[in-house]
Amino acid sequence: MGTEYTLMREEFQGISRSNISNETNSILVTVGGSDKLNLTPKIIKSINQLNQELHLDVVICPSFKNIDKIIKIVQKVDLEIALYFNVNKMSELMLNNDLAISAGGSTLYELAATGTPTITLLQAENQVKVAEAMEEKGAIINLGFGHMISKSKLKDNIEKVINDFALRKEMSQQGQKIVDGQGAERVANYILY
Repeated sequence: MGTEYTLMREEFQGISRSNISNETNSILVTVGGSDKLNLTPKIIKSINQLNQELHLDVVICPSFKNIDKIIKIVQKVDLEIALYFNVNKMSELMLNNDLAISAGGSTLYELAATGTPTITLLQAENQVKVAEAMEEKGAIINLGFGHMISKSKLKDNIEKVINDFALRKEMSQQGQKIVDGQGAERVANYILY
């Protein structure tokens, strides 16, 4: 029935980003419940190549098999990084960051609702259509399957978005047009009335 009926957790209902910062100081890295394509290390290394003072919030889920590898990379790079294990309130992380690097899937709806500009790296076939549709509407930059993207191409795209305030603002606005977080309420009203 469309994204106006997207079912989301309560923390995303009625949520919105009031403004986009002129500068990008913080980036959220979230690749879903498992990092089966080992994307988190690649993302961190790519951001480190920018040689900019950036803070990263990196989400680690229980199914990650590469936690030790991620921790080793975090210790080597020249970035301020906070690792988040078993996050209870993703909406806060999304709202507190200027940009997200994310896998596809339902997280894209959450990032759209919070108005968080997003670069997407896909991990599975079932993420393709959502990412393509959101990219077509200008809400995200979809780089395709993450294991097929070079670190330099990822770095170049991150740098482009970081340095383009107008693009980040447009992505935020388009995302919030697609998903407003009120889908569960609309579905409930439809069923009840």
